[in-house]
Amino acid sequence: ASFSQIMEAEKSATASFFARAGPSRSDRRDRSGQTEAVDLVKLQDEAASLLPSEDVMPELQGQYMYFQRHTLDGFVQFCRHPENQPQAEEVILDTSLLAKETGFADVTACKVSDDHKLLAYIVDFTGDDSLELRLQPLGTCAFAETVSVPSIRSVEFLGKSENVVNVLAVRTDPTTKRANHVLHLTVTDEHVSERVLWNEPNPAA
Repeated sequence: ASFSQIMEAEKSATASFFARAGPSRSDRRDRSGQTEAVDLVKLQDEAASLLPSEDVMPELQGQYMYFQRHTLDGFVQFCRHPENQPQAEEVILDTSLLAKETGFADVTACKVSDDHKLLAYIVDFTGDDSLELRLQPLGTCAFAETVSVPSIRSVEFLGKSENVVNVLAVRTDPTTKRANHVLHLTVTDEHVSERVLWNEPNPAA
């Protein structure tokens, strides 16, 4: 065989050996970099999917448009403005301010009275479903301060007369966290009176 034939045969054998041995270290490094880049893009996409949506549609209730937005820190602001007057926007509840009380705040429900002067919201300050109802005055409400009622899971306004608010509420057992009472709450600026409409005698039920 000629010299050139011997060299071609050796080159062919070398290529065949490295093909069986797998990609070179530089190839593996390049492919690993590509894989890491793909993994990073995938992680970024997954992280973005966990972010709260910014497109929360406003809802018209009476003369107000109600909506919510998320802050850069991930907190929720409940807002409103008079219909067709977005420049008069008002933040009626800011969960970042609530979180300053204990370091954590999760608002599970937020409702406004028919006259738009009272905000009812349910908040968990611990993360273990220890819920609390708060009634917060808005605008020219006769209530001077926010009224709190512990262990309330859901709430509905029943009506409001002068300086008195009637609320239907579901109370939970503080230990089992299960609903065990349906209450009619009569709330004034000074105190809350309760009337039990339904009672579950078995807290484990």
